[in-house]
Amino acid sequence: MRLPVLTALALCLLLAACGAPGEVSVDDVKKCLESKDYQPTTEDQSASGFGEAVIVELPNANRSSINVFKSEDDAKEKEQTLSQLVEGGGGEAKRNGNAIVSFVKPPSEGDEQKVDDCL
Repeated sequence: MRLPVLTALALCLLLAACGAPGEVSVDDVKKCLESKDYQPTTEDQSASGFGEAVIVELPNANRSSINVFKSEDDAKEKEQTLSQLVEGGGGEAKRNGNAIVSFVKPPSEGDEQKVDDCL
């Protein structure tokens, strides 16, 4: 079945407006975390090459940083460096699309799921 040209064009524009699959924005991550009763803040880490970060203080003296990059390729490029920094201090980090989420120390399953849901 072929879509009429106008319908196909409208669908294409709609998908483009929503951003690429797997990409998030700082505002979207922050709003999502607020909806889960966290109090996230933002921090510009572009001077160190790590984009803009959404910071969340978690229970048990833990902290999560969600570094959001302009593209998935930018995130892939920084993934190994950021992971080494975090894991060297006993934490963990993982990339999801154009974001890298890191924890100062391994999070509880519930906190990890809540943060992951926002990516």
